[in-house]
Amino acid sequence: MTTTAIDVRALTKRFDDRVAVDEVTFAVGAGEIVALLGPNGAGKTTTRRMLAGLIPPSSGGGTVAGVPLAGTPSAALRARVGLLTETPGLWDRLTVRMNLVTYARLHELPAAEARVADVLARVGLTSRADDVAAVLSKGLRQRVALARAILHAPPVLLLDEPTSGLDPAAARDVRAVVTELARQGAAVIVCTHNLTEAETLAARIGVMKTRLLAFDTPHRLGVGAGRTLEAVYLALTGEA
Repeated sequence: MTTTAIDVRALTKRFDDRVAVDEVTFAVGAGEIVALLGPNGAGKTTTRRMLAGLIPPSSGGGTVAGVPLAGTPSAALRARVGLLTETPGLWDRLTVRMNLVTYARLHELPAAEARVADVLARVGLTSRADDVAAVLSKGLRQRVALARAILHAPPVLLLDEPTSGLDPAAARDVRAVVTELARQGAAVIVCTHNLTEAETLAARIGVMKTRLLAFDTPHRLGVGAGRTLEAVYLALTGEA
């Protein structure tokens, strides 16, 4: 029986009079990859920030990796969640290795340098370990940020455009890493505008536009028999 890693009910976030996320309810199992789709401003980033413990919900709640979203110190969630944001946020004057070693020490990981070496190998960055972050391309910075997100072996991963800026071979390798992490039991939410990638990676797909419009397998959403995910997405969001 699959363990539920993310379970949220009526999750809502308001900023003054604006409702950014409106009563969103879904669950993600351990070892499952879910793609979260939606136009800009649909609430995907706000949802991800609540799940990561960066901001509290206005109402509703649930659990992430067994940790309650409401009334829990954010550090407890950060220890259980790996977060990849759209902007990598690296220390430019530090090498790739020292960027990751610093985070490993913040997480109080044993054998920090060995763990960093392992993660660098997984994302194909061993040869760039001694480069300072400032000289890296956008794609390489994205891979360092992915390495940072998985450094502490979190049971939940929240990934925003994980292959943004990567060439096709590097993107394929990142997808392989994400798939392997799920195979090992991590629950993964991928926020992306790349519909092909969503369909390739995800067992289920959620479509948001402030509310959760749909959440199911591509087949049950209506993909197939000549109907593409793009057509389904545009119909659901009213952008067709």
